[in-house]
Amino acid sequence: MVKILPFILLAIAFVILLTTLFPYYTLKVIENKTFNCPRSEWIDCMPGPGVPKSQCSPNYLKWANANCPNFKGAAL
Repeated sequence: MVKILPFILLAIAFVILLTTLFPYYTLKVIENKTFNCPRSEWIDCMPGPGVPKSQCSPNYLKWANANCPNFKGAAL
């Protein structure tokens, strides 16, 4: 049991690091990608647990309003 403890602590630290850095990393990567029009007329931007939705960013919503003919907006 003593030999497994360092690996368990390392795994817990790794999970904590990933959960704190993941939202910032994904937002950075998504901003560098080309936008695509949403499949539906409305995007669900209701707040909830987890990572913020990339399609709810102000940059994407502004782009979608200007470039997607069937896009109606974000459901808040």
